[in-house]
Amino acid sequence: MIDLLNLSLEELTDWFRHDLEQPPFRARQLWKWLWHKRARAFAEMSDLSLSLRALLEERAVITWPTVETMRTSADGTVKFLLRLADGELVESVLIPSESREGKGRMTQCLSCQVGCAMGCTFCSTGAMGFTRNMSMGEILGQVLVAQDYLGDSPDNPQLRNLVFMGMGEPLLNLTEVMKSLKTLNSEPGLSFSPRRI
Repeated sequence: MIDLLNLSLEELTDWFRHDLEQPPFRARQLWKWLWHKRARAFAEMSDLSLSLRALLEERAVITWPTVETMRTSADGTVKFLLRLADGELVESVLIPSESREGKGRMTQCLSCQVGCAMGCTFCSTGAMGFTRNMSMGEILGQVLVAQDYLGDSPDNPQLRNLVFMGMGEPLLNLTEVMKSLKTLNSEPGLSFSPRRI
């Protein structure tokens, strides 16, 4: 089974064309369901045929991290402990702030590794040691969870800024972080401005 959140738009289009023998526009339809509408099940994808949805059920999954615990502090900061598909745990944090115009906004602190190999003595993640790199789908899954929690929508975006300052060192997982950035920055993806990451 292939986890569709780990595929770039180009990879998804190739998979649709070569493995599923479907036209490229079907991949773009699915892409919008994954990233714009945050669909977790193929049954939700009403503009895909029943036969294509059945084929996707047989061949693919959409795996979001599961919220293990969530803690909210007095200042509105929200810390998620997220369980990944293999049972590993990572943290992601939502940090409230105000724009220059006085509007509320949220910044999300993203993890990119399970643990960290740097071993910084001042950091509790560094003391854990390194387990593995996170995939693009696991990195972006944190954003999907946060958007869902906030009720974020294109008409009413709550999550405005992203920082790769969670668990792990982004430059030690450069391939998956760069794939994540491409989806984060693209209009058919999550449409974050590069200046806000």
